[in-house]
Amino acid sequence: ELNGAQELAARLQKAALAIAVKTGEGGKLFGAVTVNDLHDELLAAGLEVEKRRIHLGQPVKSLGKHEVKIKLHPEVSVDLSFEVVSENPIIPAAVEA
Repeated sequence: ELNGAQELAARLQKAALAIAVKTGEGGKLFGAVTVNDLHDELLAAGLEVEKRRIHLGQPVKSLGKHEVKIKLHPEVSVDLSFEVVSENPIIPAAVEA
């Protein structure tokens, strides 16, 4: 079990995740990126991680780079970096005259 966790940890550290989200005016997110979104992205990348092992803390509500801790085994945990990007072009917020 420990060896499997270590192998998965090595694969997770090499993974480059980008989560595309809908944004509104000024790049503001509609909703937030949650553990469910991260879990779905990991599965799509071929990385099988139990959802309960992903420790996000609070949902992500901004674009850019973020980090999440994934605890695979009592002795193995990984800090996974991921990027939240806009799936539509960002329209600058209207400037009041």
